[in-house]
Amino acid sequence: MDMETDQKVDNPESFGKLLPQVREKAMEIAATLSAQDIPKGSSVTAEAIRRAEEWFTELEG
Repeated sequence: MDMETDQKVDNPESFGKLLPQVREKAMEIAATLSAQDIPKGSSVTAEAIRRAEEWFTELEG
């Protein structure tokens, strides 16, 4: 099985706990992540949320 084509959001309820703009960004990021983008021991959801929170922090200054 090709992990790259099998990537999916593994814990979608985690997105519900985020601020709306962070949730939207995390969902965008999750849709574009490939297997190589996800650190070992992490998940699509965790990595997307991490990146979205980083994006939001930088946006806020």
